[in-house]
Amino acid sequence: KSDLAVARSETARLKQEKDVATAKATATGAPDPAASPSAHLSPAMNTLPPLAKGETVDAMDLGNHYLADATAADARYRKKVFKVKGEIAGFDKPMLSRNYRVLLRTPGRELRVLCTVTPPEKYNAVFTTQGGTQLTGSLRNGARVTFLKVGDSVVLEGTCGGLDGPMIEMSGCSLLTVE
Repeated sequence: KSDLAVARSETARLKQEKDVATAKATATGAPDPAASPSAHLSPAMNTLPPLAKGETVDAMDLGNHYLADATAADARYRKKVFKVKGEIAGFDKPMLSRNYRVLLRTPGRELRVLCTVTPPEKYNAVFTTQGGTQLTGSLRNGARVTFLKVGDSVVLEGTCGGLDGPMIEMSGCSLLTVE
């Protein structure tokens, strides 16, 4: 609940900053940065074939689909198992839990994909390092191995739980690849 409250507060702050920036841009005649050509364009959901088992969905597309129409996105993704590919934006490691959470980037800051991941059995423990920008595992022999970093591109597979506040939740995830 505290994580959700923090995320909602951050979302409200970012929305206010965006509104101020848009108002300034409009007043000065400058182009809206949100409308830049580098923005990620996703295919419309109604143009996509049915989601196949094991299909890979880009986190940016998943975010755009939920932002455009959460009800239609739920119909397509919720309670389905699929792979999600994206860039790591951050980590969360709850205390007293073996699982860790990976936040994937989406086109807007108001929404993130949150993947709850079960670490591989080879790690006794998993924890964040370098100010929360790296995920490190402790091996049975005591060695520590950094296996994920903010900015890494990953593919995870799990079950979509749909939208919960500012998060699209993926549960029961396993880490498939890291680039």
